[in-house]
Amino acid sequence: MAPEQIKEEANPISSVYAESHTEEETEWLSMGLSLGDALRQIVALTDERDSALAICQEKDDVATQAESLLVEVQVRLEAEMNRRAESDSKARKLLETMKAYEERLESYEKMEDELEAAQANLVTTVSEKSKLEWR
Repeated sequence: MAPEQIKEEANPISSVYAESHTEEETEWLSMGLSLGDALRQIVALTDERDSALAICQEKDDVATQAESLLVEVQVRLEAEMNRRAESDSKARKLLETMKAYEERLESYEKMEDELEAAQANLVTTVSEKSKLEWR
């Protein structure tokens, strides 16, 4: 018997295993990779996948946080715009009130001038009447 035959007969499992490679195993073996290499590659790819998933999760978390901040900013902006609108409305009303007061004050000043003129006219009239009576 040849030494190769003895080896095969001594270990029948290895001969069965050697003959029953799947297509994938044959591909790995053709690339010079053993089962250990394949497992290391699987572990490396799994780690890479897990790392990529963690990065994606971080990005999702950041995006969610950014959306929350955007909503908060929009709510604050809307509240500030409402306060500004109320403030502008109050300012307009105060300006209208002030304008009405200025018009009323102007009217009072005009009436005061007319009253002073009437009083001066009255004093002149009384003075002239007194002069006429003394004559």
